[in-house]
Amino acid sequence: MPEEVFRDASQRPLKAWENNSSVRAELSHIVIHGSIPEDRIDFLRTLLVNGEAELSSPRTQELVKFFNNVADAFGFLPMIETRGEVCRLTLGVVDALREVFSPKYTYGD
Repeated sequence: MPEEVFRDASQRPLKAWENNSSVRAELSHIVIHGSIPEDRIDFLRTLLVNGEAELSSPRTQELVKFFNNVADAFGFLPMIETRGEVCRLTLGVVDALREVFSPKYTYGD
């Protein structure tokens, strides 16, 4: 079936974050094999370990916006949610990201 093309990004369907091989492969492209600077990737690792981060610094706010824009560019729902003064990884991305960051992860698993 041919892929639908949407001229307006707001009209294209977004994929949910799930812990499956295709999502892990895309996450791997984003966070392991991509060109995102390591300090930005460290922010994701910190969220994964700590569960949340305060939104009090402009840098944290910038990183949340950055990763949600990256998720959108790959056709996914936001990667990071904000509630009040804190942010956290969305539920669906946590397990997939944990596996991708694991030393045991092999692309395509």
